[in-house]
Amino acid sequence: MPAMPTFHGELQARLSRRSLLTSGLAAAGLGWLGPVASAPSPLVGFTGVPVSSADTLVVPRGYVAEVLYAWGDPISDGPAFKRDASNSIDD
Repeated sequence: MPAMPTFHGELQARLSRRSLLTSGLAAAGLGWLGPVASAPSPLVGFTGVPVSSADTLVVPRGYVAEVLYAWGDPISDGPAFKRDASNSIDD
């Protein structure tokens, strides 16, 4: 029955000097080629909005912002919303 090869023996066989040099030269050649240039991404399609610290909603020219749900709008058949935040866990 042949002896079972050890991990160290297998590793040494695979990392021979020739394979190490071949792999190193291949890696150096790939590095010399450089990265593949990517295609420029298309613009989103609107003009950016200027930076603002005003407490308002700013949207690009030609766009409209609409409220989907306002604060306190009912979203279920649950108890009524209390604007003073006094709803309890039982509500």
